[in-house]
Amino acid sequence: MTAALKKIFESHIILLQDFDFEEFIKEIFLLRHGVSGFIPTRPKKDRGCDGIIVGSTTVIACYGPQKYDVKAYAKKAKEDYAQYNKHWKGTYPNWQFVFNGKLGPDAITTITGLHSGSVPWGVDNIMSIIVNEFNGTEKRHVADLLGISKAQISQDYLEEILENLLSKTITNPTDLYQFKKENLLAVEDKIKLNYDLADVNVAMEEFEDMIDEVFQTGRLFAAFEDEEQDRIKSRVRNDYKNANGSFKERLKIMTDNYLRQYSGINDDVYRHNVTSVLLYLFEQCLIGESGK
Repeated sequence: MTAALKKIFESHIILLQDFDFEEFIKEIFLLRHGVSGFIPTRPKKDRGCDGIIVGSTTVIACYGPQKYDVKAYAKKAKEDYAQYNKHWKGTYPNWQFVFNGKLGPDAITTITGLHSGSVPWGVDNIMSIIVNEFNGTEKRHVADLLGISKAQISQDYLEEILENLLSKTITNPTDLYQFKKENLLAVEDKIKLNYDLADVNVAMEEFEDMIDEVFQTGRLFAAFEDEEQDRIKSRVRNDYKNANGSFKERLKIMTDNYLRQYSGINDDVYRHNVTSVLLYLFEQCLIGESGK
């Protein structure tokens, strides 16, 4: 996840308040621990328990204020802990306080002073789970929960797709034949060469509509080492050769296969970005008829 995207996620989490923050944290813990590993509780009259982490016998308490105030924070923590101590501690000996902001020294010592061995979680801890533990599909689900548009995470999609294509791929030098620059066709001519006449105009419009994403794909692709670029090229050319049908049919087969292998869900934005990667490689003469 890029630094800019991390900031977007972080800012959206900080803005969550009260029950909205509580429900978001429950979703995070359900993703992390699974339905058998985390028990969410009702939002009201929960006796100080917002959920239970089964494996570590931990009760969590969430606090999502509009802004941090040291006295209000301490008051909320003490009230929740008193309820936990009375109703839950005998069965669940561990307690976790989760806060929607950055943790300062006062926020930490308040919690450690209430329950030995308990360290509060703030937005940095939540982000660490999202960035380091969740896969692409789970991150996109979190983005949906936070109301982050799919366009804002487009670069992350593209990076993920390229990394997936790179994974466990071995370079086949016979797949890396490079056309001489003077023999390459313009994109418009390549489209005419590879598409049926009835599809040419639609294909040209698609390429024009996606030109920004294709350019972004090229920038990301250039950041890979030469050997890694060769492996991605080899993988895509091999997949293209193994697909049957017209150029248009092969692109659909490849897109569907990548979507099934790496996304696991029918994600229109993931599909859109796979198309962007394939169009970039088409532009670079790696797939399709390209030379004079």
